[in-house]
Amino acid sequence: MWQHFLMGGRVAFCYYPAHHWSAHEQDKKDSMLEYSSPVAELFQQVSDVDPTSMACPPNIWAGLRELKESTYPDMSLLEYSRVMFGRRIAYLATGGSPTPCIDYHFAEEFCRAATASLVDSYGATEC
Repeated sequence: MWQHFLMGGRVAFCYYPAHHWSAHEQDKKDSMLEYSSPVAELFQQVSDVDPTSMACPPNIWAGLRELKESTYPDMSLLEYSRVMFGRRIAYLATGGSPTPCIDYHFAEEFCRAATASLVDSYGATEC
């Protein structure tokens, strides 16, 4: 993190409000339904930061894809990337658990449009 900061990167901590976590835990415990990530609120914070890099677990990529399809269907991926991340994004990662193919494909297309590098870090700590 310090090297990233010293090289001109921005470090910020964005979060989901507590009511999202409790709803998520309740859904998991009660019905094991597929979880939908409430990314709109999170990315209001992220776009204010205008980050150069960000690690996104698979549920964030799923939420970004769902938000694009439902709210911004006619917007290009480049415009969408700037709305969500700002203009400085250069490096994105996915990991923490396996990223479903549909979300990974979206992440690849998203990064290609935003001219950002994508790395899949799932399993990186297993080496």
